[in-house]
Amino acid sequence: MAPQKSSPSRLLRCQCAYYSSKRLDPKNYWTTPPELVSRIATTIGATTERFSSPVNAHFDFVKHFSYREADAIFGFKHNAYSVRFSGPWYAYPQYPAEELAKAIRWAAASAAADTRANLGILILPSHARSSHTAALGTPGVHVLATLKKGFCFVPEDA
Repeated sequence: MAPQKSSPSRLLRCQCAYYSSKRLDPKNYWTTPPELVSRIATTIGATTERFSSPVNAHFDFVKHFSYREADAIFGFKHNAYSVRFSGPWYAYPQYPAEELAKAIRWAAASAAADTRANLGILILPSHARSSHTAALGTPGVHVLATLKKGFCFVPEDA
């Protein structure tokens, strides 16, 4: 017997159930205020958002790379690490410190390998003893701004 295909509406319900699940770690799902993201996208001409999530995707971007392959139902591409980061792009990784460090290393390696202009903006939490914070200031990685203490990110359930 051939496996039964899932209908698009069933897949969408499953995805929505995943993102509304209580098993998601809320500290990994936060977002930048949309006004700030719009300003970043316009200023650098970015059309790609990496590490996007249907929970907090910004629609100023044409192309989204999701952490989850199943997010293709929303039109997202899977795995930001499947291609070099190039051109102007924006990223807001929502994952543990190890994943944040990996994102910084991939971005720096992408920029070093690119012969064209490559400007990416990553919004990252600052944790004094985390491996991703140690990667800041390495070749190709520059801190452009630091948000003031008390800056309010938008909760994932807003």
